[in-house]
Amino acid sequence: MSFYQYHVFFCTNQRSNGEACCQDHDAQAMRDYAKQRCKALRLHKDNQVRINSAGCLNRCARGPVV
Repeated sequence: MSFYQYHVFFCTNQRSNGEACCQDHDAQAMRDYAKQRCKALRLHKDNQVRINSAGCLNRCARGPVV
């Protein structure tokens, strides 16, 4: 099994109770952009970089969290 040199997680959590969360700051759009740029730069090849979504990382007041 091969591993990535960098594995980047973006918190894309959306809270239903109205409290602050990363998705309030367009975290999904940032994740999508990072993934697109890594593909454009071919960084996803040879297991260099992987971009993923993550659930809540409990840093909501500091969001968006990467």
